Amino acid sequence: MATEKVKFAVMADLHHEIMNDGMRRLEAFLDGARKADVDFIIHLGDFTYPQDTSVSYCNPEKMPENVKNAYIYGMVQSSKEVIEKYNSFEKPHYHVMGNHDFDFLSVEETVKMYDMKANYYSFHKNGWHFIVIDGNYIKTEDGKYEHYNHGHYFYKDLPYINDEQLEWLKKELADNDEPVCMFSHPALYKFSGGIKNYRDFEKIIEDAKARGKKIRICMNGHNHVDVLAEKNNTLYYTLNSISNMWVGEDFEAVRYCEKTEKLYPNLKYTIPYATPIYAIVEMDDDGIKVIGKNGRYVQPGPKKIGFKDLISPSIKSFEKKWKD
Repeated sequence: MATEKVKFAVMADLHHEIMNDGMRRLEAFLDGARKADVDFIIHLGDFTYPQDTSVSYCNPEKMPENVKNAYIYGMVQSSKEVIEKYNSFEKPHYHVMGNHDFDFLSVEETVKMYDMKANYYSFHKNGWHFIVIDGNYIKTEDGKYEHYNHGHYFYKDLPYINDEQLEWLKKELADNDEPVCMFSHPALYKFSGGIKNYRDFEKIIEDAKARGKKIRICMNGHNHVDVLAEKNNTLYYTLNSISNMWVGEDFEAVRYCEKTEKLYPNLKYTIPYATPIYAIVEMDDDGIKVIGKNGRYVQPGPKKIGFKDLISPSIKSFEKKWKD
């Protein structure tokens, strides 16, 4: 099959369990996808919690504040409703698993909740080969890989891609000569919070490229920043969150009314983006075009609370030509 232009809408880190307006953000994303007349939509993980957040294997003394609040207070909004809204999109729709998708579920339960076919998989569109990676594995003390499960992964050696999945990836990349786009939650190269066995991943990529396979771009979420990198003629693109930047207890700030702050106790530990941000991506034989969105913070923003990390409430637009 000849390669044609493909267009898709992509978002990351909705965190419906944290945000008071997660459904509004999702609807803005779906409306934008419809207006752009995309071929499919995909999100890059950390989408929502299950309705039941009563079972966690994380040590209560080490439980992160966002997980602890969900464990104590539960979900205010309907998880089923937001998942059904996403899955009812009239074009193909795909999920990528994020670490927080396993705070109160096993991998099998999460696959079922999202109505996915598997935790990692591939699909084809317009002569393109799309590969969805699950980078949510810990390395145990005996050197084996174990999937995140009910929040037991916090403060462990992570994240990794397991050996079985790496072998599957080798076969996927040997399957045909279509150009490749990969999706994951953690970065697939040496980057903050990215997979630790990135060299094993890179070896598979380089071997496939040496055989003529065109690995065009790897896209991830997780970091809530907007970053584009390039290595060996492959683009690595970290997509900003559609919702917020988590800043933690040291920078907590009240931005909403008393009722909202009480119902959503994690809001004060974030800097929310007033504008839902996402990207429309177009790719063809020549290159890639990303149409981002400019946004703004719900005040007080990072300067007013003394948060000095380089963050942005926007996704930059860019165009790049492929180099090979």
